[in-house]
Amino acid sequence: MIYEVDFWGTKRKLPLCPVNGDLYIAAFNMLGDNELTELLAEEAYKRIENIDFDLIVTAECKGIAFAQGVSRLLFERKGQSFFVVARKGFKLYMNDPVSVGVNSITTEKEQRLWLSGDEADKLKGKRVIIADDVISTGNTVDAVRILLEKAGAVTVAELCVFAEGAAVNRKDIIYLKELPLFDKCGKLLA
Repeated sequence: MIYEVDFWGTKRKLPLCPVNGDLYIAAFNMLGDNELTELLAEEAYKRIENIDFDLIVTAECKGIAFAQGVSRLLFERKGQSFFVVARKGFKLYMNDPVSVGVNSITTEKEQRLWLSGDEADKLKGKRVIIADDVISTGNTVDAVRILLEKAGAVTVAELCVFAEGAAVNRKDIIYLKELPLFDKCGKLLA
């Protein structure tokens, strides 16, 4: 089963995957898709260019391409020189790390998000936008926000490619497209 998405004339087919019981989601993965990444970064830039913020933060892994694309435009047009990735595993280079637990709709068990002490220092006192590929339950962006608070940063906006399911009703996120949920037969859920 496939769900086709039209990104302003650029189309992609997303496979439907079971989450639990009768609930299926359209799996979105822009990693390696340069054409789509550039298009989405440009659309996202238009939505955030007038927000007062210092940098973009994303969670590993699928949000990285989106954050990189938006950050590239921010560097070219405003001189913002970096973005930060909250890692899903501890790395040896992480001195004095900060971490927080997260349960995502697309993973089976709790994971931890990590920032090295150096990254946390870069974030202290900064105003940030959290960028992700899909916001559904909001668990990942909530965990990133808590991680940023531990590092001394303030979240000023949450940006994503897709608001999935009930997330489309949230007034606190900026999204580019809506992504519905599906039943086991591939029909849209109300």
